[in-house]
Amino acid sequence: NQNLDPKIRRIDLVKVRHVPIRTCVSCGGRIPQSQLIRVWINIENALEIGLASISNRVGRGVYLCLDSRCWDPREYTRGLEKGLRIAVSCHMKTCLSNYYKEKRFT
Repeated sequence: NQNLDPKIRRIDLVKVRHVPIRTCVSCGGRIPQSQLIRVWINIENALEIGLASISNRVGRGVYLCLDSRCWDPREYTRGLEKGLRIAVSCHMKTCLSNYYKEKRFT
């Protein structure tokens, strides 16, 4: 072992970066957090939506994947209400729908 070149890195010494996995409230898929959209309620009880990788804001939040079926209000309403612990209003559904249409995830 003493004869090894110090510039050669041993595979077992290289740390593997932890990838946080989160669950989509609509389909239940377990997906890396960076590929999800976070929906959360801030301290003023206002709905906010943003990329999960940059939305480190305070508030109770849930995640939605980028699949178009998961953005259908019939699919996510139950999971959203349970995760956010609030009743989902028509205004919130409209905000989510507008966000999805604006970003056009495919």
